[in-house]
Amino acid sequence: MHNGSMSELSAPAVPSRGRILVATCAALAIAGLILVAAVLPAEYGIDPLETGAWLGLTGLSPGALADQGVPSIRGTSASEASAYKVDSVEVQLRPGKSVEYKYRLETGGSFVYSWAATGKVTYDFHGQPDGGTANDAKSYERRDRGQETDRAHGSFTAPFTGVHGWYWENVSDTDVTITLSSAGFYSRAEEFLEKGGSFTFEVGDLQPGAPRQTLIP
Repeated sequence: MHNGSMSELSAPAVPSRGRILVATCAALAIAGLILVAAVLPAEYGIDPLETGAWLGLTGLSPGALADQGVPSIRGTSASEASAYKVDSVEVQLRPGKSVEYKYRLETGGSFVYSWAATGKVTYDFHGQPDGGTANDAKSYERRDRGQETDRAHGSFTAPFTGVHGWYWENVSDTDVTITLSSAGFYSRAEEFLEKGGSFTFEVGDLQPGAPRQTLIP
């Protein structure tokens, strides 16, 4: 039989409630000091202890930067009076036929768009001011014969109040279907036919979903 002494492992001492309370109060005090001495001067320009001025933090607040003439980024967003609209339409063009499809926007109104065709077409993306004539139309982008394409995507901001959109012409010898999708701050869409006349699609007609189909005779 082997006789020996075994040392008992002592359990770690548990801090008393008093020590926990003291440590908590110390942490809160340090956090409060950091708040008053650094955060308030840097974020809000409030410097009750004058530590912000000593550390050079008071000049970092948004108000101080504005007073120093630091430029802000303007023109990156714009508010609108109404919600944006969504439109999707298919236009079928027989060989040699053409059509115009436009949106009415106020000055500064904008929309994004994508259109694709099953064949190459010529087009003129243009606008005409309210009360103006064809001579007042302004062209933004165009593809003439020899420059035909079957798609275009982009964004547009109206330089004046009026109708803005596309004139498409099928210069091929086969039928072409053009599918247009857009979203923006227009009030209505208008389709202008080759032989005169037009159809107007009011706001309530411009809803997400399957494309409205327009047949061109």
